[in-house]
Amino acid sequence: MAYVLTYWFVFGLNLGLVDVLLGSTGDWFVRAVVLLVVFKQGKWRETIV
Repeated sequence: MAYVLTYWFVFGLNLGLVDVLLGSTGDWFVRAVVLLVVFKQGKWRETIV
């Protein structure tokens, strides 16, 4: 997903290197939100490793 956001910021919006960092930060934010939702729902307990 980081590659999609970064590619979109750089080539889709014609932005530069700073916006590569924004894309990466956006990726980390989305991952953190998903992880928080999974953790709050308790689904991490159901996974058998």
